[in-house]
Amino acid sequence: MVGPKSSTELLERLTKPLVSEVKQRLISLDGQAVRASRDDNNRAPYVLNVRDTTNCLTLSQKLIGAKENEITHATEVVRSLEIHGAVVIADALNT
Repeated sequence: MVGPKSSTELLERLTKPLVSEVKQRLISLDGQAVRASRDDNNRAPYVLNVRDTTNCLTLSQKLIGAKENEITHATEVVRSLEIHGAVVIADALNT
């Protein structure tokens, strides 16, 4: 199977063994428009990135649709990750 779900699962399988156990992990959420890429309507796609800044790893990326809200996706993504005990930071939009 190829697609966003399989990409997310692959990313999790590759990064899980690389995460070191530290006392306090720092996880950051940030949405970004990918300006170098455009869709058929000349809109830049918007991607929500979740990074483990302690281990310098991207834990998840979620493509946000044109009529969708980053905030609802951020909540969904955070719940799906194994980040219990970590400090999660986000930009003003997600606070």
